[in-house]
Amino acid sequence: MKYILPGMGASSKMYFGPWHELKDCRFIDWPPYNGEKSIHDLAVRLIEKYRMSQSDLLIGSSLGGMVALEISEVLGSSKVFLIGSAINPREISLLSKTGMQLTGRSLVRASQFICSFSKNNKVY
Repeated sequence: MKYILPGMGASSKMYFGPWHELKDCRFIDWPPYNGEKSIHDLAVRLIEKYRMSQSDLLIGSSLGGMVALEISEVLGSSKVFLIGSAINPREISLLSKTGMQLTGRSLVRASQFICSFSKNNKVY
């Protein structure tokens, strides 16, 4: 199974058109907050909710990529694809747009820094 996780503030709607031609895919929407205090907590919750296994392929954008890496770490898998930038302004949440304007920094830099701590931090 392929699990596809959106970025923060986005939903599975960001994956439209050709994405739905992929076989054996499950497009994940973020569950309501349930007391998770870390990316690890969220990863464990998603693993349990969707019954993810080591043989699954994880695909994620932005925060979804960070969560996918953590799921991979917990499951002992190395099947992760990280998807890059949005191609249309409607794909970026208002919160992200505001954050970029206020800080003058790309949220990608923060994501890259956080992902650099993963044991499986190979970039292809």
